[in-house]
Amino acid sequence: MDKTQFKFTLARLKAMPATGKRYVVRDTEISGLQCRVSPTGERSFSIYKRPRGRPNPIRVKIHNTSSIAAIQSEAIAVISDLASGINPNERNKAELILSITLQDAFNQFVASKKLAKNSIRNYKKSMDYMGAWKDRPMRDITRMMVLERFNKLEERGPAVAREMGRLLSAVWNFQNALTDND
Repeated sequence: MDKTQFKFTLARLKAMPATGKRYVVRDTEISGLQCRVSPTGERSFSIYKRPRGRPNPIRVKIHNTSSIAAIQSEAIAVISDLASGINPNERNKAELILSITLQDAFNQFVASKKLAKNSIRNYKKSMDYMGAWKDRPMRDITRMMVLERFNKLEERGPAVAREMGRLLSAVWNFQNALTDND
């Protein structure tokens, strides 16, 4: 039997030594399940698959490592998603980005740019027009809500509405770019 491939058991996984170099051990029971051992002996579990023969392999980290059964259960769920054409990494990124509040997204946006004081002041003024949206996750802000807010702000003046729309669009696109590049 190969040292880098065996049936995962608690005793065998605990017996894997820290060698000073990172190495990977594969499970013979569940295809794609692997354990990566760091130079310090830290163990992390993941699934390594090439979905539908694509050249870009997918690595999905397994978070529940409380027992071998939990690891295998999560691995089977991930493999099932991959077989259905669902990339868990993409889904997780989308969920993460949509769970961020508009205020947090705005703060990241401003921090990433070299802006003049007047620009920052104008952006903050436009954020004030967002009202209660600032503390909402971005996923809860719908196009219809934006259109209604835009129409309401046009009553104060078209420049106010356009400025709010430009800022919201810029922050939204910035967050989407962060998601696509991670």
